[in-house]
Amino acid sequence: MLFLNGYSPDENSNFMKKIVLLLMFLYSSLFTFSQYSYYKKAQILKKDSTSLSGFIEKVSESSLNSMLKFKKNMEDPEPLIIPVSDVKMVGFIDDSLIFENVNYIYRKDSVKITEERLAKKMIEGYASLYKLQLHPEEISIIFEPNNTFVYVVKIDSNYYLLDQKERMDGTSYRLMKNYQGVLCYILRDYKDLSQQVKNLGFSDEQIAPLINKLNSYHSEVKSITQKVKKEKSRISYGPVVSYLDIHRFDGEFSGANIGYQLKIVYPKGNTFNCALI
Repeated sequence: MLFLNGYSPDENSNFMKKIVLLLMFLYSSLFTFSQYSYYKKAQILKKDSTSLSGFIEKVSESSLNSMLKFKKNMEDPEPLIIPVSDVKMVGFIDDSLIFENVNYIYRKDSVKITEERLAKKMIEGYASLYKLQLHPEEISIIFEPNNTFVYVVKIDSNYYLLDQKERMDGTSYRLMKNYQGVLCYILRDYKDLSQQVKNLGFSDEQIAPLINKLNSYHSEVKSITQKVKKEKSRISYGPVVSYLDIHRFDGEFSGANIGYQLKIVYPKGNTFNCALI
């Protein structure tokens, strides 16, 4: 709390208002900068074969679904909202990451649901492999802290979901490795590969090599392994300012609360806020 003594109540109030306006301007500038830092240079290829070049807001990979916030220029006041259902592919220039529109097929209350989502391409070939980060509300973690994503395999026009789920029934814990059953089906005609599924872990390091081996049996289709980077946490920060008048029995004082706020956005889509006043 900051008080100015030696001034009349009116002078004190006017002076403090000027200080607060200046600090709010600085805060706005820092906030704008932190917002801009989420916009990444990218190119969009739409389903109608048109393309857009500019900047896409990418707070996390899961935030790309179910719509994109696009700006032609960073100075544009408002972003253009593009539904994922209109998008075929997105390429981020700086980190060379490619996201493609895939069918995310899952069951909810025994009902089969198909959604179009943008997933990160890992392998392109006879069997294409994608990694899809889930929304925070779709994640249920008990003992597996990295269980925040699923894989999608595309062969021809068919999409296969590779996932694992944790379940707690009373005191009984189960880790259901659904991906193993799906991979056994995909690899049913490849005995040497299907035998590897039983001990296969749910990670890039184990899933990707198996898909690459499958593609090696289909040399007629060119296979490409994409460079995949681990998504990093992002930080935004700035001052916190508020103005107030305090009425006391022995006179009026004007003051301001001045502090600092730190916000960390994790790849999962979770946010941590810390305010220091």
